[in-house]
Amino acid sequence: MYTCYAYIQFPFIPLVDYIIKYGVYFYLGIVAAEHYEKYSGRLTEFFNRHLPLTGFTAVLTFVLSFGVSIVYKNSVAHWYLQFFIIMINTLTCYCFSLFINALKEIKKPFMTIGKYGMDIYLIGYYIQIALRVLLKSMLGTPYTVYSIAMFVFGLILPIPISKYFVRKFKTTRMLALGS
Repeated sequence: MYTCYAYIQFPFIPLVDYIIKYGVYFYLGIVAAEHYEKYSGRLTEFFNRHLPLTGFTAVLTFVLSFGVSIVYKNSVAHWYLQFFIIMINTLTCYCFSLFINALKEIKKPFMTIGKYGMDIYLIGYYIQIALRVLLKSMLGTPYTVYSIAMFVFGLILPIPISKYFVRKFKTTRMLALGS
């Protein structure tokens, strides 16, 4: 019932419109959190037993989501497709995470990124700014080149910076990470 309210338009009261539309996703998050323990173990066990099927399903779901996204951009009824796209993308991320978790050799780099996630978020910003100024403003490289460089170096460089400098000293750890 609440899902139906998400698609009722309140053009004269934008705050109400916003709260109702995004309240659906908040509510679904609460429902998912309440039932996560019950279904997570079963799904993990199923995906571990059917590993090739999991990878295939994740790729297929991604392709389906991409196709629906294209339709979404060109559709008049985009509000109705939005819920479908969000649910597909959420399930795709879950399938990918279970697939990565089942493959031990691929799991380690993702665990490292997860361990240093906050460091990447905080330090990577400054690295990306420096790269953008250097590559775009000073050297005039094409957008694709400097955006890929910003992504790669903004993801990789904060890990050794944090590991060997920020987390090594109590003062820098407190200033940069608050711990």
